[in-house]
Amino acid sequence: VLVPCLNLQAKDITDNPEVGDVTILPEEDLTKVPDNGLGSISVELTDPYDKYLSKENVKFGVVQIADIVKYKPFADKDLDLNEIKTADEIDKVAKDMAKKVETPDYEMTTDEEGKATCKDLPVGVYLVYVEDLADFETITPFIVGIPTWDDEDELFQYDVTVYPKHTAILRPYAGYA
Repeated sequence: VLVPCLNLQAKDITDNPEVGDVTILPEEDLTKVPDNGLGSISVELTDPYDKYLSKENVKFGVVQIADIVKYKPFADKDLDLNEIKTADEIDKVAKDMAKKVETPDYEMTTDEEGKATCKDLPVGVYLVYVEDLADFETITPFIVGIPTWDDEDELFQYDVTVYPKHTAILRPYAGYA
């Protein structure tokens, strides 16, 4: 999830709030920044459509495609992540970028419950894609930011959990060719 930044001026209105001003709550901390300033991406696979498939040993590649200063070298120079407006656009960008990756910056492999975590990631935007499906379904590459805004808790999350989209693989049945 990308969070656009706005250039707003705010003032402390603790004494006399005025209608139309941006309110900054001086005592509320909206971000719980880890001591080391790093975050993590956790993947949790949901159950496959085919109950006989395993969520174990699915290997993911993780590549930082942007940091807070610039895009990473392999990224398309004409691509502006801030211009992406829809989920379909971000899905297309993730699929296109996954085809261009030569080697991942990080890797993680799921356990028997379909969970994997990549720790100690610096603030930035990451492409996560499958390197080896093992015995699972097709998983769509995705883009995730650290930190990511959490609407429910109303704060930035440095430890992000993702439940990636996956689709059943059509397998031929015995007797059909």
